[in-house]
Amino acid sequence: MRNPDVLLDAKLRSQDRFVWENTDREEFRELYENTLSSNYFVVTYKTFEGDVETRSETLRIMIGRDGEILGWDHHVPDSRPGDELTEDEARRIAERSIEEQFDLSLDELVPVKVVPEKLNDRKDWQFIYRKTQEELDEGYIRYTATIAGSDLSALRSDVHISESWERERKKENTKQVILSAISTVIQFGLLITIVIMGIIAWTHKRFHVRVFLWFLGGFFLLSLLQTLLLSNALFAQYPTSEPFSNLLIIFIISALIGSIFSAFLYAIPAGYMAQLPLPLYRNEEQVWIKGTSLGLLFAAFLAFVNSAVFKDVPQRISPAEIDSLLPALSSLFGSAETYLMMLIRLLVPFVLVRRLSSAWRKNKIQALIILFVSGFMFVGKLPLQWWLLNGAIFGMLMIGLYLLVIRYNMIYIPVMAAVVILLDTLRYAITGSGGFYGGTCCYYRRRHDISGSAYHRGDA
Repeated sequence: MRNPDVLLDAKLRSQDRFVWENTDREEFRELYENTLSSNYFVVTYKTFEGDVETRSETLRIMIGRDGEILGWDHHVPDSRPGDELTEDEARRIAERSIEEQFDLSLDELVPVKVVPEKLNDRKDWQFIYRKTQEELDEGYIRYTATIAGSDLSALRSDVHISESWERERKKENTKQVILSAISTVIQFGLLITIVIMGIIAWTHKRFHVRVFLWFLGGFFLLSLLQTLLLSNALFAQYPTSEPFSNLLIIFIISALIGSIFSAFLYAIPAGYMAQLPLPLYRNEEQVWIKGTSLGLLFAAFLAFVNSAVFKDVPQRISPAEIDSLLPALSSLFGSAETYLMMLIRLLVPFVLVRRLSSAWRKNKIQALIILFVSGFMFVGKLPLQWWLLNGAIFGMLMIGLYLLVIRYNMIYIPVMAAVVILLDTLRYAITGSGGFYGGTCCYYRRRHDISGSAYHRGDA
């Protein structure tokens, strides 16, 4: 087996939202810490050596906020021989394991489903239980134990969601995905417009090559190094059906192509805009004070449109790159890359409007439309009414910023972008998000070889 790959699972899924809507705050926090899928590590053992059957064997261990093992899934190859237990024999193993792992008694459990699976050389069993006391209005907490032969191969808890709730959420989510895609199209549409203008300007030798090269090199290195630092998390998601050498080649090519594409996408606008006669008055008094004030205002609007008030989901800060090989370095590179992207994103609509209106001397209606529409690129996945409202609010903000400040001096934009990134970094320092998982990667011990299945709470 190769070294374990560690992947941080910090996504909000249907289970999290379902529990958020159907429990009170205390119950949600309890389930968030020991049952829900948000914010846990997935430690994956697998091999890329041997035949296909051997490579199919994997072990995934879920480790929670406080270092406890939440569950595991050991996929045993179908051809591996084992015992053929009766249902009663397998049930005793399942029930004892659920009692020990989740600190429950049999009186608190109700059988839901039993799934036998007869293989060539063994018989597997899956047992699903639920709590007798209902804690959710339209669903329940379920506990699943899988027996491979005579060994416990998987044990986990999750939240079973009612079909009616899930259907409604899928319809709503589809609409929100479409609206989010529109925001993305607006953002990249404006960016691609500047890229095309930059390429045309380059052919006419009205392009700042030195700035372009600096941005190109910076973006490329930051993106590539970030990908390499997160390689373990990426390899954890790769299938073992392919030889490792092939996956390594795919990883290297993907990392290079992705980094080059990202670098050119942002470096061309930088080189183009650096050559334009933009109003940049570095010697103006109180540049930092005014820029910081505008940055705080912009960050407040960003926080407002991304608040839980509109999303109707639990508000949480996704931990920094703690599944990286060097988390502190990944956070630094990520902040630097995000700053450069934010800088270009803020500059693009204002530069386009300045070019279109010839420094606000003509085409003012078209310029106002571009500024208003550009506000929607800062709005994420929201219900339609909130997407329209927040996009309109941000559009008016963009119009106000340009008419009152930016058209006279664009030097504030780099300061604004820096303030937004620094405030985002400050969230982690205040909440201690990076410390929730200190030491958890090592909080388990293997009781047997990978071919066994006894994985218990560690005592590191």
